[in-house]
Amino acid sequence: GAAFALNSFSSLVPVQTSSQIQTSESADVTSTSSSQETNIEEGYSGQLIAGSTTPYVRYNEADFEKARSEGKAVYLYFYATWCPICAAERPNIFAAFNELELSDAVGFEAHWNDGQNNEADNNLAREYGVGSQHTPIFIDKNGNVIEKTLVPLSKDDIKSKLTAAQA
Repeated sequence: GAAFALNSFSSLVPVQTSSQIQTSESADVTSTSSSQETNIEEGYSGQLIAGSTTPYVRYNEADFEKARSEGKAVYLYFYATWCPICAAERPNIFAAFNELELSDAVGFEAHWNDGQNNEADNNLAREYGVGSQHTPIFIDKNGNVIEKTLVPLSKDDIKSKLTAAQA
């Protein structure tokens, strides 16, 4: 997928990742990019974005259904590559998941109208009535939505709300 970085004007700009740069020496070699890591331990097939004990992965329907069937609390985040609020919130999300040690919780990042969203992302947004990017949703272990907001959340807010959702 495409990678983006903030330039000095706080705008998202595309950048080349190592997986997009191909030299003649590596043309015939199949390489594994770090951006394609999966959370093998938990059995999720989506790209691992952050976390380990409590993974934050790229949304896909199979992983979401697996988490729900296992009674895990779920954090959903609807992200758009062009959204400045999303760009500001992602470091808090990543930090929260990198610090969380909840084995009964998982986070998913779904894309919203940014050219990287797919039919599964669109269906999820419809299912949960999401009308805007930068929407976090907390779902408890019983499948109940306990919070859906557009208010930016701190790292500690995310950690405490997800901890409460899996209790």
